[in-house]
Amino acid sequence: MRVLLLAAAWAAVAPQGVVFEPKPRLVSPGREPVIAVRASGALSLLEVEGKDLFLKTSFDAGDSFETKVRVNDVPGEVAAHHESSPRMSVRSRSEFYILWQTRRDGEASALRFARSTNWGESFSKAGDVEPGNATASQGFYNMAVSPKGVVYVAWLDGRDRAKSKPGTSAVYLARSTNRGVSFDKPVRVTLDTCPCCRPSIAFTGDDNVHVAWRGVINDDIRDIFMATSADGGATFSKGVRVAEDNWKISGCPHSGAVLTSVQKRILATWSTVREGKAQLYAAWSDDNGRTFSARTRVADTVVDPNHPSVVSMGDRAAIVFQGRPSGKSAGWGQVNAYYREIDVAGKLSPLVRLGNAKASASYPELAYEEPGRVFVAWTEAAGDDDSHRVVLLRGRRE
Repeated sequence: MRVLLLAAAWAAVAPQGVVFEPKPRLVSPGREPVIAVRASGALSLLEVEGKDLFLKTSFDAGDSFETKVRVNDVPGEVAAHHESSPRMSVRSRSEFYILWQTRRDGEASALRFARSTNWGESFSKAGDVEPGNATASQGFYNMAVSPKGVVYVAWLDGRDRAKSKPGTSAVYLARSTNRGVSFDKPVRVTLDTCPCCRPSIAFTGDDNVHVAWRGVINDDIRDIFMATSADGGATFSKGVRVAEDNWKISGCPHSGAVLTSVQKRILATWSTVREGKAQLYAAWSDDNGRTFSARTRVADTVVDPNHPSVVSMGDRAAIVFQGRPSGKSAGWGQVNAYYREIDVAGKLSPLVRLGNAKASASYPELAYEEPGRVFVAWTEAAGDDDSHRVVLLRGRRE
């Protein structure tokens, strides 16, 4: 019987071509991790500790980490909470771009940016993405670097409340064409967005920039939209509804869509509720966001699937997300991390439960680098004193 069970377990893993370590590990006393990996195997881990932001580097692919480097030069200025947590983009494996939020007087908040051009050994003095704006409420943000090396930042902004539906925000986008030294004046992508769901950015080609968000329809339906710029982010098309989920909710679910591009196709992945059940879906666009394919259900029987992270892997995309195992404790077992791949034909690999280390997994993040290294990191609570730990799990494509 034991041999048959092992064979069945192997059959669930082998077709997807990625084999993970037996158990995830607690690797750092922080939270809200973001990870990036180089071809050499060096692994960079960005994490929040208290109200500061640190970068740690591992030169042995995650076995151990070097002394941490603080990113924010103003101590204690980092405001981070799950959907509005710091972001990191790495270009040419030596340039690190890092983005975070800070609170200002009253309700105002600003996005701060720092960069490193020496492999993360030190960082520039931080600056505002939009200097001189002391009144806007900027948060729930994302960042990506285009194939041309242009740095893009998108966020939810409160400056247009008089023009928007009550209780909604606007999406703004700013770009840097000088490797993060400064940013151009931001442009508004859309109004009437769900005020606490992070937007996402992806590219097809040098100048096609795609931004996704959760829009508000008729005050209480909150579905995913995407708009496209064909001129490098200077102007955007009207938003296209990715799918008519018709999720009716009086409030913000704190769950944005994520985008990635695979062979000039755009993949959108998002959580929603349909027919009274939480779902995680993916859909492709082959025409730069003018239309989308039918939804593909990603999470199978996982309960409460949410907060996906997606990366491109050649001819496919890899997806990690959090959820609870079905049939265990009436659906109230600990939250696990899960992994799945989807290819350009829409075919899904078998779903793999990555599990957790000691407590429920929160907001898993994904990184991939040739030759076939897969890294997943997430946050777990460490006890009753509001402390947290970063958890890491590694895999290899066979």
